[in-house]
Amino acid sequence: MKKKRVYALLLAVVMVFSMMANMAPALAVASDTESGYCPHHTEHVGCSYVEGTAGAPCNHVHDTTCGYQQAKDEVSCNMDCVDVDGDGIIDHSPDCAYQPAVEGHACGHVHDKTCGYVAAVEAVPCDFVCPICDCICTSLCQDGAVNQDCPVCSADYANCTFTTVDVSVTFNADYAEFGKEKGAQLTIAGNISGKKITQAKVSVLLSDEEISMLDISEASNMMLDDNQLIFTMVNDESSGITSVNYNIPVQADNLATFNITKDDIQVSVLPEDYQTSSYIQLNLTGDKLVFVKNYQLMANMAVE
Repeated sequence: MKKKRVYALLLAVVMVFSMMANMAPALAVASDTESGYCPHHTEHVGCSYVEGTAGAPCNHVHDTTCGYQQAKDEVSCNMDCVDVDGDGIIDHSPDCAYQPAVEGHACGHVHDKTCGYVAAVEAVPCDFVCPICDCICTSLCQDGAVNQDCPVCSADYANCTFTTVDVSVTFNADYAEFGKEKGAQLTIAGNISGKKITQAKVSVLLSDEEISMLDISEASNMMLDDNQLIFTMVNDESSGITSVNYNIPVQADNLATFNITKDDIQVSVLPEDYQTSSYIQLNLTGDKLVFVKNYQLMANMAVE
């Protein structure tokens, strides 16, 4: 019976430590969340923040070196004492309560290491205004059209971080001849303007027939995944790379239509919080190409 109790106690201890281990990461995350930092201001540098402290009192005891003298009020005579020797000064009896006034002197002590004094510091909140997190504009601020309700743009509209993601799919012609050494060119262009997002992953939905028409062998950083043509734009202003441009040969073996609408274009952004945000605008443009037998005939008909 005694051994069973020991084993039960050990099991309880193990369970407690296991729970504490599981709680530690959650506490760490909560601490980071509640720190008050935004992702673009992870240290209080260049802002007004001052951490307040309570300070510590001075432990100095008045002595002869500091010159302190406590002021005392005069205590009145209670025995009707008089001038006995004629010198004009009242001669108070030893039993009289009279006490002359004493002038006070301030303490001359200067706080040092020995007295333990530490001055209290008043807390000052952080006044950092993040141009990315704090900009609330739903359109780009320009001269004469500034959002005065935005804490960023009301100070300087040049810092407006309203962001647009532009993706366009265009063919270099409306019609192209099918067959070997024929075809057209598909241009896929993308651009990120603004600082709200760090990345935009673009996928273009294609049919099996449309995939067979493409040659993406020369398109670096572009891939096919099932029926999706995928590429990623990284918003890296430090390197100036905020846009992409792909020129892709397109060819068909017979009559066909290559049609990409804006609904076929999907954009996923990071951070994910901005995926459905009014602070982000997606501008998507599709296009259509028709493969024909006689391109020149179709071109002439289009002109007419």
